[in-house]
Amino acid sequence: MFLPVWRMYTYFSYFPLCTSLHAPNQKLRESIVPSAKSYPLEAIMKDCRDYFVETSRRVSFEYALLAGVNDSVEHAVELAELLHEWGRGHHVNLIPFNPIDGSDYKRPYRKAVQAFSAALESRKITASVRQTRGLDASAACGQLRNEFQKSPLLSDSKSSESETDNIAVAC
Repeated sequence: MFLPVWRMYTYFSYFPLCTSLHAPNQKLRESIVPSAKSYPLEAIMKDCRDYFVETSRRVSFEYALLAGVNDSVEHAVELAELLHEWGRGHHVNLIPFNPIDGSDYKRPYRKAVQAFSAALESRKITASVRQTRGLDASAACGQLRNEFQKSPLLSDSKSSESETDNIAVAC
């Protein structure tokens, strides 16, 4: 028997439910999120609606803004329509992309982020923009993980703790 993810959260209701969305439609989501085909947008939205109905707790949708990919005002309008279609009890956490070596994605300009946020809020969708810290030192969210993946843990028999053991791999 399949148990929806949100059902598990009802047993641990002190944890907020955060869902990685990153696109306002299935086609765009499939081009950004590798697992999008196995968990379609419609199923995610249904599960999130059911979670809200069951728990009365809002759902936070994580939305990484990628310059020229999913950051236009039109995308924001489409996202607002999607969220309104599936009910209430949601919040959008906008995350401007942090540059990573070897990635084709770019960080959007501040003006684009503000326009996206304003378009959501003008349509009665609550949104916040994640403040980036460590960008100038390549230590922002996603950047350390990328660096860690390029330099896997060293196996040095002389020392029990290698230099890379102290690198954070997630935000």
